[in-house]
Amino acid sequence: MLKRLKQISWIRTLLTFSIVGLDQISKYLIQNYMMPSETVKLSSYLNFHLTYNKGITFGLLSQLNLDYYLLLLITLLPFAFLLYIYNIAKQNIQYNQYRKLHTMSYACAVGGGVGNLLDRILQSKVTDFIDFHIGRWHFFTFNLADVSIVLGLLILCILIWLKGVTINIPITRDPEKRTELKHIA
Repeated sequence: MLKRLKQISWIRTLLTFSIVGLDQISKYLIQNYMMPSETVKLSSYLNFHLTYNKGITFGLLSQLNLDYYLLLLITLLPFAFLLYIYNIAKQNIQYNQYRKLHTMSYACAVGGGVGNLLDRILQSKVTDFIDFHIGRWHFFTFNLADVSIVLGLLILCILIWLKGVTINIPITRDPEKRTELKHIA
């Protein structure tokens, strides 16, 4: 069983770094071959359109001109919570047929989070370039890291719906006063 856990850990690490690498390479290429606000039409519903997001997910809070460190903290909080939940889940999840998929869903979310976090740290903004639209209606411009985050969380939600994964979050560290809060994730 230990060999199997190491294999899952190795695959999770490889997937996480692959997502970060692909995300950063795609952003590098877009930034070097496109001008800001330039649009390249790929199909009737998909464009590349280089923009920079100074807010949080999907450009929220970008109009407020928040302090860099406050925005970085807002970016880190969900990321830290996801890592916390993953570590708790890793200790409490029963070994079943969904364990690899569950681990991979976290790897996708973390890989995407790290990709956008690198942008935020290195550029003070996140590079977005995928413009999905139907007719004149355009969805928020996003990047590969965003796709990875959404995919990871979608897989996690489907697993919860199909199987349900119970995570016991200790309310106190004192073993005598320990009360468990049931949380699904």
